Amino acid sequence: MSDMEYILRSLERLAEDDIDVVPEVYAQFFAACPEAKPLFATREAQAVQGKMVNELIQTVVERLEGKPYSAVMVQTMVSDHDGWGVRIAMYDAFLDAFVAAVRDALQWTEAAPEVIAWRRQLAALRQDIAAQLATSTAPA
Repeated sequence: MSDMEYILRSLERLAEDDIDVVPEVYAQFFAACPEAKPLFATREAQAVQGKMVNELIQTVVERLEGKPYSAVMVQTMVSDHDGWGVRIAMYDAFLDAFVAAVRDALQWTEAAPEVIAWRRQLAALRQDIAAQLATSTAPA
């Protein structure tokens, strides 16, 4: 099976079991990156948590589909977070929290092919984010 098939299978399982991973993603994210918690102190900021998780999933799936605008999604993601002082360590913590929340919700181990597929795709996304951060913070 391909990474796309494994990722879609994990998303289907979450939907079938009616599992919302958003609260667990943020619990793990804030545990690993407590300096990010104040960025979500307002009701507005808390309301976008689900949107951010959905955008992450959408970005991964669209990258796998080879959609031409997936690079623009990464640029927008970095640009949207730049004013908040978000750096690569926060992205790392968020991506790790996402995979851990999915893994734990579906009671899989790190060796599960779905977890490996998510980790591989998020590592590639992380490289794109790091490259975008490098260009967006480079001195003019």
